[in-house]
Amino acid sequence: MKILSSDYIEEINVNELDYEYVNGDITMCEMSPNETKFLLYLLKTKDPKKIVEIGVSAGGSSYYFLKNKGPDATLYSVDISPQYYRDSSKQTGYIAKELCSPSELNQWHTFFGCDIIDCIDEIGDEIDFLFIDTVHTLPGEFLSFFAVLPNLAEGAVVVLHDTHLNYVYHQRHGLRYDYEINSHCNSTLMSVVSSKKKMVISNEISNIGGFYVDKLTKDCVFDLFNVLYAPWYSYPDINLDAYVEYIDAHYPDICGKYFLECLTMQKSISSRHRIYRCLRKKLGGAMVKLHLI
Repeated sequence: MKILSSDYIEEINVNELDYEYVNGDITMCEMSPNETKFLLYLLKTKDPKKIVEIGVSAGGSSYYFLKNKGPDATLYSVDISPQYYRDSSKQTGYIAKELCSPSELNQWHTFFGCDIIDCIDEIGDEIDFLFIDTVHTLPGEFLSFFAVLPNLAEGAVVVLHDTHLNYVYHQRHGLRYDYEINSHCNSTLMSVVSSKKKMVISNEISNIGGFYVDKLTKDCVFDLFNVLYAPWYSYPDINLDAYVEYIDAHYPDICGKYFLECLTMQKSISSRHRIYRCLRKKLGGAMVKLHLI
């Protein structure tokens, strides 16, 4: 007897999607061609009216959204950095700004140098398509999802990129750095969220996924907060007080309680790790045993 309903997961074979399905240059985004086709397949299938993108970088995904969305849809793009992270001489989203038409850019609202928690009220509710592609390590995308979930419409589609980034790094060159080992935030979020999932079938590792937001997603949101007890790669340098206030206002009391406990615990752990890394660096990488109080 199979314990998993076949309706729970929908597999999308992107190898069967024609390249002509996508408007624009398929090579421009920080995603593979198959990942881009998966994203835009969901976009055109859903035909959303209000799209939110968190994590813009050079603007490749923004470009594809603006080229492929419906004529009545509006794109809201959020990035914590005003400059492109790989080249500070360029602005975040520069590709879309340079290559999209004036009429397309008129339907694009940008919040650069801004965290999603600081602009979600301005963006508003009834968001029916959300794309998240940010730091990939805990608590990263979990915080972004917490900020948007109360404003997502019933049946909204959420797409997460780099759902198996640590394995992609392993395929390329092995896991050489702490960041690469810990790049499993989106995989964890994709796994824990309660919803109907959309997965990729292709000739490469699946590094993107999506899910629908329904009543079960919101009823089981505590499961997501419970994940925050897992080790964080770093303690985020953002306005966490704003998250505390927002969670208190929009989530059950137990979620706010767990969030505060996690912040206290993770801040203490992060402080100890910074001391250890500093000492290890000064000692030239020598193995030392530390007892940190």
